[in-house]
Amino acid sequence: MNLELIRSDRTDELEQFLANIVIKLKSFSQDLHKLNPTDFLPRYNKARIEIKNNTETTIEYLLLRVFRTGSSIGNDNFDTLPIRTYNLKPKEKAEYELMIFDPFNVAFTEMEISVATEKDWKERQKVENWLSKAGEFSYRVKKSWIRSLIK
Repeated sequence: MNLELIRSDRTDELEQFLANIVIKLKSFSQDLHKLNPTDFLPRYNKARIEIKNNTETTIEYLLLRVFRTGSSIGNDNFDTLPIRTYNLKPKEKAEYELMIFDPFNVAFTEMEISVATEKDWKERQKVENWLSKAGEFSYRVKKSWIRSLIK
């Protein structure tokens, strides 16, 4: 959704959209994992986030900004990540497990995740093939699955 607004240069709508999406980082792993079992090297960090959609629109895709703090790379240690939100409805909140590509593979201390802005996209633009893989990078955690763990 925000990528559509960025590409169409609808700045006012983008700012409104960014103000109405709330992302909370629940957990992350500094260890690297393989996206697919056949991958040669592990290159992805796992994270769990909660997204609250305070807009009036159902959201199917989001472009996120992932910033790894406390690394030797400094402020350049960020990347954009397209995710599928699986029809996140207006006023709805959901949890997601993410696989986040680590382009630098250097140690870091913390991770910050937010909705990507136009500036983020210009600095870390992705090819269409990468964007089409959004569903591989995100999984919506089912509420019933969480409840079964609590029991």
